[in-house]
Amino acid sequence: MELRKFVYQWLLNEKILGEKTIEIVGTISLDKMDKKTKDRQMDTKDGHLSEGNKHLSEGDKHLSEGDKHLSEGNKHLSEGNRQESMKDRQLGGIDTQKEVRPQITALNKLVLGCKKCDLHTRRNKLVFGNGNPESSIVFIGEAPGREEDESGLPFVGSAGKQLTSMLKSVGIDRDAVYITNIIKCRPPGNRDPLPAEMNSCFEWLDKQLEIIAPKLICTLGKHSTFSLLGHVKPLEFHQTLSISKFRGKIYEYKGIKVVPTYHPAALLYHPEWKEATISDLTMVKKMLDRV
Repeated sequence: MELRKFVYQWLLNEKILGEKTIEIVGTISLDKMDKKTKDRQMDTKDGHLSEGNKHLSEGDKHLSEGDKHLSEGNKHLSEGNRQESMKDRQLGGIDTQKEVRPQITALNKLVLGCKKCDLHTRRNKLVFGNGNPESSIVFIGEAPGREEDESGLPFVGSAGKQLTSMLKSVGIDRDAVYITNIIKCRPPGNRDPLPAEMNSCFEWLDKQLEIIAPKLICTLGKHSTFSLLGHVKPLEFHQTLSISKFRGKIYEYKGIKVVPTYHPAALLYHPEWKEATISDLTMVKKMLDRV
C-alpha cells in the first residue's frame, strides 16, 4: 500500500499523470482491492457456513446416535417388563410363560403319586386327561369308567363315542380340544363320585386349568358343573340340584367362561336330551369361534 502511494506521488510530481487520473486509478485499484477483500470475506463466510453445516451434521449424527441408544434403552426396558411379567405369572409353582405340554406332562407325573383319597388303591390306570393342552377350550366330565380305567384315557367308551359324534356334528374336532374329568381315578362300580373325593382331586383339575389357561370350559353333567362352579358359589351350585336348570347358560370360573350341558352317558338313557345338548354345543362352537 505504501509503495502504491509512493508511485502515485512520483507520477504526479513528474506530471506524467494528472491528479484526476491518479484519483481514478487509485479508486479503481482500491475498488479492485475492496472486491478482493469482499471475495475473501465471502470465502471466509462460506467457510464458516460450511463449518457450521459440518457441525450441524455432526449434531444430527449425535442426535441420531442418541435416538439409537434411547431405542436400545426402551428395548431393554421392554425386556425387563416382560421378565417381570413372567415372574408375576408364576402361580402356584407353575410358570405359565413356559410351554404348556411339558408342564402338563410334569403335572401328570405328580398326580400319579397322589394318595389323597382311597380311589388310588383300586384303579388300574390314572386317567389324567387327553387332547390338545394348547386348546382354547377344555371339556370336563365327572370320573373315569371301566374302559377309561383300562386305557388311561377319558371318554373312550360308549359315552366317549357319543361325545365325539356330537362334537363332530357342530364342527368341533375332538383331537383339537382338551378333555379331562373332575376326578382322575375310577369309582368302584361306576358309582357317582363322592363330594370328599371330588374335593380331594379338585386341586389337580385347578392346576390343569391354570396351565392350559383356556378361554372356555364346557362341563359335562351335574357333578363336573357343580364341583367347578360350587367352588365359586357353593350355596348356588350344589349336588342336589338338576343340571337342567343350569345347562345352556354362561357362567364363569376364575374369569373363564363356563357352559354346562348334559353328560354324554346320560343321553344313552335319555335320548330326548340330545337335542338340547346339541344346542348347547352349537353355542359353545360359536363362542369358540370368537376367541
